[in-house]
This record gives sequence, structure tokens and C-alpha cells, in this order.
Amino acid sequence: MNLNKVYDFSTMIYCDYGALSTTDRQTVMKNIYHHLKPGGKLLLDVFSMAKYNSFQEKQTWELCRNGGFWREGEYAALYGCYKYLDNVTLEQISVIYDSEITNYYLWNTCFTKGALTKEANDAGFKVCEVYGDVAGCPYNESNFTIAILLEK
Repeated sequence: MNLNKVYDFSTMIYCDYGALSTTDRQTVMKNIYHHLKPGGKLLLDVFSMAKYNSFQEKQTWELCRNGGFWREGEYAALYGCYKYLDNVTLEQISVIYDSEITNYYLWNTCFTKGALTKEANDAGFKVCEVYGDVAGCPYNESNFTIAILLEK
């Protein structure tokens, strides 16, 4: 990505960072680092190990007669929740509408504070602060999210 600009601040919130593969996370970190001014900051959040540990494998379904999150109009949704090694979860949603089926795959990597700090340091960032969420609540291992403020 060549924006030909540098910025003071960047965000990557809603735990989007953990939805990327390891390689894609490295690429994103490198690109953000490159496009920040010296002293520029990055705020990002991820799901924590508390989220991973509480994640329940299950299969459920629902009928949405008046539409819902996935689309307008009546549809059925089949949900599958699965845990994998390396702190990865998958929420698979199959939306059935008339004779059409659309599948969504929501992958997430959950992090320890140490693992997130290592990825940030490996990209060249210095950790300024670690929080429990992007609103700035204190970090606690029982929080479902970890937010980290980084500096170039």
C-alpha cells in the first residue's frame, strides 16, 4: 500500500486484528508502522484468552421470520461454533433464504498480553500502555478483550 502520507494516529478496533492470519497481521503491522510519523500511535484491540476459554463449541439454529442481522426478509440461520489449536475460534453461519445459502466464516485468534506485545515489538512498535478495552478500562486477565496503545 502506497499512500504517500504519514499519520499521527491509527486505529484497528472491533477485534479485527485477530480475524487476520498470522502473515496478514504481520503485513498490516508493517504497513501501519510505515505510514505513521515518528512518535505516531496505533490503538488496536483483540480477543483475550478469557474469551477463548469461555468460548463454547455448539451448533444451533434460528428462524428469523421478519428478517434480522444477516438479511431482510424471512430466513433461517445455522450456527456452528468451533475451537481450534493456537487459540483460534470459528463461528460459522449458514444463512438460508428461499433456495439460496450464504456461508459466513468468522475466524478469530485470541491473545495473551505477552503474545500481543511480542507481535507489536516484532513489527518495531513500542508498547505505551495495555488496557482492558479501547475505552481505557484497566487491563485484567478476565476481560474478554485486550487493547494496546503502541508507538512508532
